[in-house]
Amino acid sequence: MTREVSAKESKEAILRDGAFSALVGFVERGDFSPKDGSYFLGKIFEYYLHKLREAQTEVRRIDTVLQRMVQICESGKAQRPWQSRDPRVLQLAHEMTTFDGWVISLYETNLTMLGVGNPQRGREKVHEMARSMDALWAKREQELNVGLKAPELFKLA
Repeated sequence: MTREVSAKESKEAILRDGAFSALVGFVERGDFSPKDGSYFLGKIFEYYLHKLREAQTEVRRIDTVLQRMVQICESGKAQRPWQSRDPRVLQLAHEMTTFDGWVISLYETNLTMLGVGNPQRGREKVHEMARSMDALWAKREQELNVGLKAPELFKLA
C-alpha cells in the first residue's frame, strides 16, 4: 500500500540522495507504486530536459561572445600607435566579463544537473575545481608559463 509522500519529504530526499536514488527508494519502500514511480521518473527526465535546453542557450551565448572576442583580438594583433587606454583592451575586458558570466551560468547549470543526480558529487565538484585551479596557477608561477596546461590536475569524473 502506497502512502502520501509530502512535497517537503520528497524534496529533502532529492537534495540528500539525488532524484533517481530517492525515487528508487520511494518505490522499493512501497511509498510510490511502480506506476507512480514511472510517472515521477518521467518528471525527472523532463526536469533534466529543461536544464539541458538552458545549457544549450548558455552555450549559444558563449559562442556569440567568443566570436566578438575573436574579432577584437584579430583587430588587436595589428600594430597601432600606442595608447595607454587602447579601446580594444576595454572592449576585450567588457567581453571577458560577459564571457565569464555565461561560463559561470553554464557551470552552475552543470553543477545543478550533477547535484540533482548525485548531491554529494555536485557539492564536491566546485571545491575540486578551486583546488585544481590553485594547483595549476602555482605550477604556472613556478615554471613562469602562463599558458601551461596540466590536465592531470583536474578530475574529469
